[in-house]
Amino acid sequence: MNQLQVCLANNMKRYRKLRGLSQEKLAEKSGASANYIALIECGKNFPSLPMIEHIAAALEGYFTRHAHLLQRLLFLAGGLLFLLCRDG
Repeated sequence: MNQLQVCLANNMKRYRKLRGLSQEKLAEKSGASANYIALIECGKNFPSLPMIEHIAAALEGYFTRHAHLLQRLLFLAGGLLFLLCRDG
C-alpha cells in the first residue's frame, strides 16, 4: 500500500466515523457495496476516481472540498509514471 492509499484509507474511515456513518450506510449512499468500502478502508482496494467522487459526495465534507487536489495529485502521479516507463 502506497502513501496515497494509506492517506485515503485513513481519512475515509475517519470522516465516515465523524459523520456517524457505518460502512453499510456509506456504501448505500455512494453506490458501492459494504465489502468494497471495507476493502478500501483496510487498504486492500483502491477506488477509481469516479468512485472517490461518489464517496466524497456521500461524506459531504472534507473529500468534497479537496477532491480537486486529489485529482491533480493523481494526474501528476500518472504523468510521472509515464515518464519513468517510457525511458525504461
